[in-house]
Amino acid sequence: MKLLFSTLITIILALTLIPGCEEEDDNSDIPSVHDDFIVLINTVRSNSHTCGDSTYAPTHTVRENEKLNDAAKLHARDMGENNYLDVESPQGISIEDRIISQNYKYILFKALLAQGNTSPENVIQAWRNEPEYCRAIMNPNFTEIGAGYYAEENYWVVIFAQPE
Repeated sequence: MKLLFSTLITIILALTLIPGCEEEDDNSDIPSVHDDFIVLINTVRSNSHTCGDSTYAPTHTVRENEKLNDAAKLHARDMGENNYLDVESPQGISIEDRIISQNYKYILFKALLAQGNTSPENVIQAWRNEPEYCRAIMNPNFTEIGAGYYAEENYWVVIFAQPE
């Protein structure tokens, strides 16, 4: 019995080392990408930026909020699985609906979306080049953030918010 148990443990350990035998990931959030993303957003906010015809002074960091993370992850996954890039799904479910379903109460929010970029740096650079998105990143009224990433199709969602 001891030998059988030992053999079973050895097989399980060996399988975890074989590529393709890892535990399946839900693909909705890869922690290092997610954490890097929020750090990069706060780095951008710590410097002055010109967004279109407006110049923004450095502003405070935004703090991560799990409810916003969950709403962003749900939307990123849905976009990837249903092949669209919009704040509203083909079924009529909006990012606002997802925020409300997480019981997050807000005064103001803005969602930024991207698809195809393979790194947080590329996504944020693209957003910095788009005046409306750049203004959202630099908006000092936003104090909280949630981010979602669906790796299979490289869908990105960030939600900035001012809570009630």
